[in-house]
Amino acid sequence: MPRIHLTNQVGESQLEKALSYIPDSKAHINALHHQIWNSSIVSQTLKEQIRLFLAHQNGCVRCMSLSYVHLDTTHQELIQQFEQGDYSSLPLADFIVQYRDNPQLITAKGIEQLRARYSDEQMMEICAWINLIDGLHKMIVSLDLYDFCQVN
Repeated sequence: MPRIHLTNQVGESQLEKALSYIPDSKAHINALHHQIWNSSIVSQTLKEQIRLFLAHQNGCVRCMSLSYVHLDTTHQELIQQFEQGDYSSLPLADFIVQYRDNPQLITAKGIEQLRARYSDEQMMEICAWINLIDGLHKMIVSLDLYDFCQVN
C-alpha cells in the first residue's frame, strides 16, 4: 500500500499519481526521460541494457519484463546472465554498481578504462541515465508504489 496519499486519477500509475504532487517536476522528469532516451549520444541498446541491469539490481520484476528495444539476447537471457554474475554483455556493470553504491571509490584508472570505450559526452549521458532510472525506482521502492514495479 502506498506510503503517501494518492490522487484518484484514472489511467495513471501510482508513480505518476505521486509525481502529480509536483506537477512541474513531473513534466521535467518526463521530458528528461524522453530527451535522454531519444538522444543519439549513447545507443538505445546500451540504455536498455543499463535499465535492465538496474532493474535486476533493484529486483524489479516488472521492469525486467519490459522491452523497449530488440537486444541480441532476450531480456530473460540477459537477466539470467546477471543473476549468474556474468556481466560480459554489459562491461559497464561494475562501474554502475560502484557509481550507485560507493562513487567515492571510483578511481582515475577506472575512468580511464571507461574513456577507452566511451567519450566524456557518452559517460555523462550514461551517468544521467543511471541517475534517472535508479532515482525513479528508489522513489517507487521507498514510497511503496508497486503497481508500476514489483520487487521480488
